[in-house]
Amino acid sequence: MNSKFAFPLVAAVISLLSFGYTEAQNIKIAVVDAGENVGTKEIAGIVLSAVEEELSNSSKFTLVERTQLKKLLEEVAFQQSGVTNQKSAATLGQQLNVDKLVLLRVNRVRQKYQLNLKIVDVQTGSVLRVIDQSLGKKVDAIVTPSKYAAKKLIQAASQLISTEMVLVRGGKFHVGNIKDISVNPQPVNLDSFFIDPYEISQIAFAQFKGKTDKLLERPDAPATNVNWRDADAYCRSVGKRLPTEAEWEIAAKGKLDRIYPWGNKSPSLNRALYGGFETEPVSVYAVLDGTTPDGIHHLAGNVAEWVSDWWQPVIVLGPDNLTGPETGDYKVVRGGCWEDGVEHISTTSRSYHTPERGSPTIGFRCAKDLD
Repeated sequence: MNSKFAFPLVAAVISLLSFGYTEAQNIKIAVVDAGENVGTKEIAGIVLSAVEEELSNSSKFTLVERTQLKKLLEEVAFQQSGVTNQKSAATLGQQLNVDKLVLLRVNRVRQKYQLNLKIVDVQTGSVLRVIDQSLGKKVDAIVTPSKYAAKKLIQAASQLISTEMVLVRGGKFHVGNIKDISVNPQPVNLDSFFIDPYEISQIAFAQFKGKTDKLLERPDAPATNVNWRDADAYCRSVGKRLPTEAEWEIAAKGKLDRIYPWGNKSPSLNRALYGGFETEPVSVYAVLDGTTPDGIHHLAGNVAEWVSDWWQPVIVLGPDNLTGPETGDYKVVRGGCWEDGVEHISTTSRSYHTPERGSPTIGFRCAKDLD
């Protein structure tokens, strides 16, 4: 390489790699000691301090300070026993102007102390998650397991956010590359449908598999190494399904046949994660400029995504045939991943993978019929 061009090129690459991804807004919470404290008042105080310390150091939550909480409890005359049910917890949460309220209890079961964290949604009053953690027998050793329980709550933070699916309105569409329209000369009639704005996260899939006891290194990273059948089972477990290939493509390119999910402007690292500049995908909640006009994230790059269709070398869909072949050896993968070149992240680019095996570069999201 000519030396006079080396520095500008390196500087440009560093500039791209240093782009700061932002994520969804953090959650405002308050932690309330809601136990009866029979013989555990001192222990509960130690546990509460440990939990608050861990949560306050997290970027996932904004924690109401204990002094502010104590003052409000005195003002509205809430007693400890007054926040033991969901309705009163939601009322207190509204007074505190928080999104979620964490009810903390420490009980003694036989010779051991047991911590229970119950997360209540202030708006609905519903319990979103319950975390139980054994604290052991020794008072001088309860801080570590208390913080471990708080880390479980931090890990599950994204699961406490209500994420609405995006409505994609139906109509007649050409599926496939518009430059090769002779392959599918007739448009397909696609019904309106909903699709997830984000890829499914590791913590969401771990919860589905019943593996929530262990802390994940990257809970909000896309759920990868998931085979097609498990991805399909996950979506069905939450009342959804994998999108069809036609649905995925229309969600990505819209009625205007966008070359990329964001439009026709050339890809860049502030629009999509591609090209092998990173060694792993970013959080599913990382916000880039490549979001579709409808608000769907990461349809280009980050991780490729399973869809429901069996693979066929060229998409051939009649007006009433929107799901491709009835059988096959491979399932379709769309969207490209962080390792792929620019040619693999367009809205019409496609690939395939055996359904029996997952891949570190393949994730998924779910869709749902309009009704």
